Amino acid sequence: MADVAQTQLIVATHGDLACALVRTAELIAGPQTDVKCVTLAPGEAVEAFRSRLMADLRPVQPTLILVDLFGGTPWNVAVSLTADDPTARVVSGVNLPMLLEVVLSRRTLDVAQLALLALETGAQAVRMR
Repeated sequence: MADVAQTQLIVATHGDLACALVRTAELIAGPQTDVKCVTLAPGEAVEAFRSRLMADLRPVQPTLILVDLFGGTPWNVAVSLTADDPTARVVSGVNLPMLLEVVLSRRTLDVAQLALLALETGAQAVRMR
């Protein structure tokens, strides 16, 4: 598959989960460019979180934001900041297998394909024996 514009990736979660996931993905897949983590600290004002997330968005670059909880503050803020951007997607339920697949596929898949891959991989990674 041909190279496509590399999608910016932001992982945004409650607490330190986002940065832990990014560090762990880089441990496995190597250092990454255009991968950021944004954390919502306990007691932090929503506007402060919004400002930090907005500071990491690059409107000229396709962006995929992976968040922890559907309907939580990271989801709500990410969706509101990207509502008018056709090159941005937000996917909830971030987990390590989802993040790794997205990181490893950013050079060959566009943002819409990456969002679908994130959904599929994240769901397939949840198992029970």
